[in-house]
Formats: sequence, structure tokens, C-alpha cells
Amino acid sequence: MRKLLTFTIALVVVTTCTTVTYAASEADAATREVTLSLKGVTCGSCWTPIEKALSKIDGLISAEFNLENAECILVVGQNVTDSLLLAVVSYTGYSCELGAGKGGYATQLVYPDSADILWLSKQGEKIEDLSAGLAPGKINIVDFYADWCGPCRVLDQTLLKLATTRDDVAIRKVNIVNYKSPVAKQFLRRVRGIPYVLVFDKNGKRIARITGLDIEKLDKALAKAGSG
Repeated sequence: MRKLLTFTIALVVVTTCTTVTYAASEADAATREVTLSLKGVTCGSCWTPIEKALSKIDGLISAEFNLENAECILVVGQNVTDSLLLAVVSYTGYSCELGAGKGGYATQLVYPDSADILWLSKQGEKIEDLSAGLAPGKINIVDFYADWCGPCRVLDQTLLKLATTRDDVAIRKVNIVNYKSPVAKQFLRRVRGIPYVLVFDKNGKRIARITGLDIEKLDKALAKAGSG
């Protein structure tokens, strides 16, 4: 009798597990994951109108945005077609392509060869000696930025003007890529956001730290650096 009871319990357990597994597989089969690579976006905030438009699609399960790669990772029902997803994104004014690794942000400003500009970190790598990268005898502006940062692009307009109109100013760029990069951990641990700007006078002394887009503070720092 004990053997028979044991066999019966085991049978119930196996049957139950099999049923649950099948149900999960059936649910997975009803959805699929789609990655859309956005093209020509200028900042991470561009995701907001796209997400709002996608949220109205009947059958959208979830939507995430990969900030660094400018990609939308969507989980949708099988009834949601790729053409519908592409059309919705296009409706917001942005273009995209199916698949990962095909998109990116709009090109940053191009500085002329005559400008004194140097990238101290291009891909978020650590800077061994910041002072060694500064231009001696000049006012140095060190700009910590990222391609997905809209205010950084606005600041770039001012930096371009300075680089092309003032011989006493040198621009040093630091692309943090993301807040987990080595250079971000090195310099931005207590910084609230980017753009983040350091201003050094002609003697290499740091005279200002500016967080966020604040052209007025930058102008005051430059005036102070030039008077020294």
C-alpha cells in the first residue's frame, strides 16, 4: 500500500510540472522580442515621444531604451508586425532600422583643424594624468560629455565659437560614454550630471567646476581665468 501511495504522489508531481512548463512555453510563443536601432537622434530625451507613441500599440508588452546604443528593445505580441513598429517610430519624426547595432546618434560638431582641441578620452577610458593633457599658457576648458546628452550638444556650439575666435583658449573633450565608464567613475562620482566643465587658467590652476548647461557661469570663469 505504501509503494502504491508513493507512486501516485510522484505521478501527480510529474504531471503538474509538465503542465506548468508547457504553459510557460505557450506564453513565450505568443510574444517576441524586437530591437529597433534609432538613427540620427540627438539625445536620450528623444526616447520620450517614441516611447509614448509605442505605448499606444495594442500588443506591446514592454519597451526599454538602450541609452548608449540608441536602441529600443521591445517585447510584443505575435500580432504586432515589424512594419507597424517602424511606421510608429517614423510618425514621431525619427528613423530606425530593424536589428541591433545599426543605429546611433547624430554626428557631433566638427571642429576645424586650426582649433586647439584634443580628446583626452574618446571611449570612456581612464585619464592617467589630466594636467598633462592641458595646453600650457592657455585657458583650458575640459568638457565631460556624451553623445546622448542634449545639453552637451548645446554647449558644444559655445565651445566651437570659443575655439575658433580665441587663440588663448584650448578645448579638451572627455567622452564619458556612460556613467559606468572608467573615466566617469574617475571624475563624476559626486557630479549630478553632464555637461560637466572644468576651467583652468593659464597657469594650470583650476578655477571653476560647472555642472549642467550654464553659459553664464562659463563666461564668468573665462573672464576670471583671463584676468590672472
